[in-house]
Amino acid sequence: MVPLTSSMHVSGTLTRPDRVLLDVGTGYFVDVSAEKGADYCKRKIEYVRGKLDEIGVVMGSRRSAVEQINGLLRKGRGGGGGGVAAR
Repeated sequence: MVPLTSSMHVSGTLTRPDRVLLDVGTGYFVDVSAEKGADYCKRKIEYVRGKLDEIGVVMGSRRSAVEQINGLLRKGRGGGGGGVAAR
């Protein structure tokens, strides 16, 4: 499938299946062999997976911090003196 817009694709065929245009970002394309294109994609996938793992570690520590804060807030509310006195 060949993208025409972000939501519209059409069928297409490669006139030179041994060469591909590689989108390297910010509107730049590189003409490379199919093997080099596949290698680039594999490296990019490994890079993104590594970043996902890093984000997972950070999210875990942040989640732990939020749980600690919520526990302290619950403890402060339930300990008495945190509410408004009735008249």
